[in-house]
Amino acid sequence: MRQVELEGLLAEPRVMGQGEFKYQGFNFYAGGIKGDNSGAKVSQPAASKAA
Repeated sequence: MRQVELEGLLAEPRVMGQGEFKYQGFNFYAGGIKGDNSGAKVSQPAASKAA
């Protein structure tokens, strides 16, 4: 499993469970992944474009 670093992480407490079996749970939301460049286009240096 790969470790990731999340940006803009929000933990929202919620009451979960049914009937008399209630417990506190959390929903987690993240704005992005730090250093994620999947799908990003890498621009070529000007020197290689001139060739």
